[in-house]
Amino acid sequence: MDIERLKVDADYWVQLGAPEDATHYSPEKEGFDPCWMKFDGTWRAKYTGTPKDSWGFDDPDDNPARYIPRPTKNDKLMNDNCLAAKIGEVGNMIHNLGCENQNNEDLSDELGMLASALWDLSKHASKEPIETEWVDGLPPVGWEFEFSYNGVSWEERVMLFNDGITCLMAHRKYPANRWHYKSDDPDIRCRPIQTPEQRQREALVDLIENRSDWGHSQQMVNELADAILSKYNVTEK
Repeated sequence: MDIERLKVDADYWVQLGAPEDATHYSPEKEGFDPCWMKFDGTWRAKYTGTPKDSWGFDDPDDNPARYIPRPTKNDKLMNDNCLAAKIGEVGNMIHNLGCENQNNEDLSDELGMLASALWDLSKHASKEPIETEWVDGLPPVGWEFEFSYNGVSWEERVMLFNDGITCLMAHRKYPANRWHYKSDDPDIRCRPIQTPEQRQREALVDLIENRSDWGHSQQMVNELADAILSKYNVTEK
């Protein structure tokens, strides 16, 4: 059995005779035989040779984080910028977190079940690409961006919901951290995720601006920053 192919090829599951309602595969591990898995609120196992419709109620490993989720037929063709892919990506992040916490069985189990629920949800989510243009205002749902309140400091977030009245966004790297805002809050600042070069220029502009005794105009500040960066690599100490 090709485990790597099992992770991405839905047709391969059919070739191997996986039950139609199997949602995961549990690879062989010391003390545990490989088997098909199904999660419907409870982990169920089916081993080779068991009756077609017979699912056990036992969890052979008690560590769902290591199970391989069943891919959909569209997984290999799925646009990375669609809702289904975004939800699946969050599921992958939580799955990896569960793997990192295998020494805590209860936490790993909870994370594994949450990841499985997200993977299942992704199968039913839209596979149409999310809007790819963002001109002004709040970014479209699913868009990764930089957020600031009053323009004081910036952090990377992703837009989860916006009905024009309220919006919900999450931290890009830590999706469990979420915030609600009024969609028309005038203090919200959003911009595309900056490149390292853009961040370097911004830091230099801030440094020059903070030297108020220089008395430079904004245009002069920008030109001075560009002139410095055209000749020197500037790094923060």
